[in-house]
Formats: sequence, structure tokens, C-alpha cells
Amino acid sequence: MKLSIIMPSKNEAEGIAYALESWIRVCEGLDYEIIVVDDSDDDTPNIVRKFVKKHKNIKLINGERKGVGAARNLGFEHSTGEIIIWSDADGHPESLRKELIEAKRKWLLSVLECFEDEKVDIVFSPGDMWVTNSLLANACTIARVDFDISSIALAYRKSVFKGLPISEGITVGEDMDMFLKALRNARKKAVSKEPYLVFYPSLLSLREIVSSHLWYGREYLPFMRKHIRRGLINVCGCFAYFTAVLLLPLSLINWIFAMPFIIGVIAEYARQRKKFRICKSKKLLHAWFFIPIPAYIQRIAFSLGFIEGLIRRKRV
Repeated sequence: MKLSIIMPSKNEAEGIAYALESWIRVCEGLDYEIIVVDDSDDDTPNIVRKFVKKHKNIKLINGERKGVGAARNLGFEHSTGEIIIWSDADGHPESLRKELIEAKRKWLLSVLECFEDEKVDIVFSPGDMWVTNSLLANACTIARVDFDISSIALAYRKSVFKGLPISEGITVGEDMDMFLKALRNARKKAVSKEPYLVFYPSLLSLREIVSSHLWYGREYLPFMRKHIRRGLINVCGCFAYFTAVLLLPLSLINWIFAMPFIIGVIAEYARQRKKFRICKSKKLLHAWFFIPIPAYIQRIAFSLGFIEGLIRRKRV
């Protein structure tokens, strides 16, 4: 059973070597290929070429400069494996730590075991997190990790996609887009015995969070047009938090204006309540209590980006 790992990259010279080396160690002894689809302006392709010379199962493809969705589709077209896994290219030195490699390999073997059932087309995984020394990184990880079972699959049988996995023009929300496509065609779903290890490097900064969510907002409209109900729920939720912050200064006039903000904080704690016990066992309660702050920052940045994206499209 051959595995295809598809890795879109754009200006990842600082981290792609770590990402590639991590997969090489994790997949040792397995039948696999790594397909890097690159449209960088920096030294990324030269770094990848060094790996290509050493490893015959690593391929480098020139991207079409149409975004992550198009890059994933291009990698998918060139893949020869029966099982598809998508990978980010922003590796980090810590991702090569022995504990991380071992945990990731256990997860991968568990996933491949699920696919031994020929009717299984989608494999879900529970989540686990790698604790860093950054309060912000830990809080963001807790907010995103589903410790039970992720709502989006991490591995697919290639044949579940009838055509390209990601709709044309989608650059944000491509994971959800291809998951919804696969879900319609899947014969059987399975859950891996081993959790998927979620890792945010300790270098994660407030600036990175803001810039990434501004970009998500700017690029979100194509996904929303394709998946109207789900897209509207996400956008309205973000704007509710954004509005709550705008009203907050008016609480100096009347405390009632602070209520939307307070309700948002309570809502975040309620949404993450199941993780309280897990965070306590990992000695991460301080990060759990910090969750509303990055939640508000992310939603505000997304809302501003979404507004900017709408304005740009109207001008065009």
C-alpha cells in the first residue's frame, strides 16, 4: 500500500528541510513518496533539489501560483500512491526530536492499518498536543486540537475523490472543501488507534497569528460561495466577536455594552470545557484560561481581512 505525502510550499526556505527530514524518518521502511509543489521566490526549490538527489521517492513540481488549493490539486495529479496525506512545509528543528518522530510514526502505522480494510476511504484521528514553552502557542494549540476525534480527516484513499480533491479558486478552507467532497463518496470511515500529534513551534508569535488570519479573511469568499451555510456560520461568528470588541469602549457609558464581550469569553470557556481535565493532566491550565485572548485576536483579524477582501473584489 503506497503512501503519497503532498506538500505545497511557498517561501519555506527556513523550515522545509525539517519538514522533509521528519517525514523521511517517520516513513522509514514504508512504500511512500513525497511530492513538493513549490512556487517560491526564495531558496526553497534548491533545498528540495538536494533531497531529490538523495531520495528517489521525493519529487519537486513547479507550482502554478494559484494558491494552496491549486498546489494540492497539482500534487494529487502527480501522485501514484493509494493513500493520500497532506503536509505543511513549515518544519521546525523540534519536529526532529525522537519523541515526536516516534509518536508520528505510531500514528501513521495506525492509519495505514485502518486502510487495510479495502472499503475504508477516510481515516479520522483523535488528537494529542506537543507542549511547548510558549503560552501563546499552547493556548492556540488547545483551542484547535480535538482530543476526541477531529471533524476533518487527515488521510484519504485516493479513489474517494472523483476528480480533483479541491474546488477551483479555493485557497482558504481547502481542507474542509475536499473533506466534504470525500464524505459524499466514502464507502466506510475509520478512526486510528493512535492520536495525531499536533505541534506548534514555540516561535509562534502574535504577529504571525494576526497576519495569517488577515489572509484567511481576505481569501475566504470563494469557500463561502461554495459552502454557503458553513461559510456564513463562520463569518457571522467572527463578526459577532469583532462587534463585541467594538462595543467594549462604550461600557464606560453603560456597563451593558460590555455584555457581548463577556458572553464571548464565557462562550469560549464553554466550548473548550471538555479540554479542562486534559489540560490539567498536562499542567496546562494557565494556557487553558488564556484561550479567549487568542480566540478574540484571531476572529478580529479574520473579520478585518474579510472586509478588505470584499472591498478588493468590488474594486476589481
